[in-house]
Amino acid sequence: MSLLISPPRAVLFDLDGTLIDSLPDLVAAVNRMLAAWNRAPLSPDAVKALVGGGAAILVEQAFLTTGGPVALPVEELLRRFLADYEPRSAELTRPWPAVIETLTLLKEAGLALAVCTNKPSGATRVVLAKLGLADFFDVVVGADETPALKPDPIHIQVILDRLGVSADQAAMVGDSYNDIAAARAAGVPTVAVSFGYAHGPVAELGADWIIDDYRDLPSVLGLAPSPPELADLKPAFVREMAADRAVLRQLLAGPDRNALNEHVHGMRGKCAMFGEPILADLLDRLEQGAPEELDHLAQPVFTRLGWLAPEAP
Repeated sequence: MSLLISPPRAVLFDLDGTLIDSLPDLVAAVNRMLAAWNRAPLSPDAVKALVGGGAAILVEQAFLTTGGPVALPVEELLRRFLADYEPRSAELTRPWPAVIETLTLLKEAGLALAVCTNKPSGATRVVLAKLGLADFFDVVVGADETPALKPDPIHIQVILDRLGVSADQAAMVGDSYNDIAAARAAGVPTVAVSFGYAHGPVAELGADWIIDDYRDLPSVLGLAPSPPELADLKPAFVREMAADRAVLRQLLAGPDRNALNEHVHGMRGKCAMFGEPILADLLDRLEQGAPEELDHLAQPVFTRLGWLAPEAP
């Protein structure tokens, strides 16, 4: 069944590994750079391990990995690398499957979209234009357009300010620790893609939700249409969830685990009945969780409830 939930007003996306598979062009550019210094080429996996922290880190680490620093400063190496990479940055790079269809749906639903990337802005705009993605985004902020890069939350906040939305009105989609950590520090709910360039298990990134396919993102964001037979009941369901949220907070702060589990179980049943399977699943994890995990397991529940039934300011 589809979800009964109010979607966010804006969605922020990381670029490399999240919206696009840019690794082939990055590997080619890194190895052209290394060849000019008679260095051995790096494998795709080796380059992938260096992606995510920005181009300067990629360039510096590529040399350190293949024998150590060279005579030129990193700034000059970066300039040369970007001069070679930018015009060729979309030769082999492609959007992940269903990205264009999903972005189209989000725009048609009236959501503001943004790119939040540690990639330099010049290369970012070249790639977006060549892949036909540029027109989807209201705001694009690259590495040289923010006071600090992800995982610093200021990168996220710059975009929220430009879009005119608050943290609880947005969602961040990413593939790495930098993306999820920056968004969490900014108070923005997070969605991780399982198929990107994470430097470790995606489940350990701490995202609120994980998707394996872009076609799942609209439902996670609450954009799937409500079942006609339940449409008239949605206002009552939302009111019940708002009341249940207040009770849940009280029970989590108290010592009665049986009362907490009984309340969570009842909430889970309502969610399953009224077409909110993701919230039902989160409540099931909370009900089954160990005492020391309750605060951690409750956080995505309250995030989801905040989208469904926003609290009064």
